[in-house]
Amino acid sequence: MDHWICPGCNKKIAASLKKCPHCGTPEKEPTAIEKAAADLSKRTSAAVSGYKEESEKIRLAKQQQIHRENNRKCLNCGYTGQMKTWLGDTFAGILIAFLLLCMMVLPGIIFIAYFWGKRRCPSCGAIGKNAWADV
Repeated sequence: MDHWICPGCNKKIAASLKKCPHCGTPEKEPTAIEKAAADLSKRTSAAVSGYKEESEKIRLAKQQQIHRENNRKCLNCGYTGQMKTWLGDTFAGILIAFLLLCMMVLPGIIFIAYFWGKRRCPSCGAIGKNAWADV
């Protein structure tokens, strides 16, 4: 703070002066509540800036993890890149799983266990023939 407000005449006074040159009123000492409020304000701003830095680090780490998780290599054709799940991203796979579960429970469970989460290569169409790509 480079100035203070005189309580006698309400004018700005330089911080180096201990009394008002206009009316002679001395600088008022801050109360315990004002000191506590100033201290809390300093700590809060430091905590907020630290939180922003931490949240930025967490966001970048999540982006890198998503990039690693989405990067797969097809063992059939050698394609490397993002692959979508075969059943989770299409209505047809969900419909097949639902019908098999409703009509024949055991084949439906086997179908879901074998195919759910399998990724499909966009290049050759192979289902489940892929591995994590080395990033």
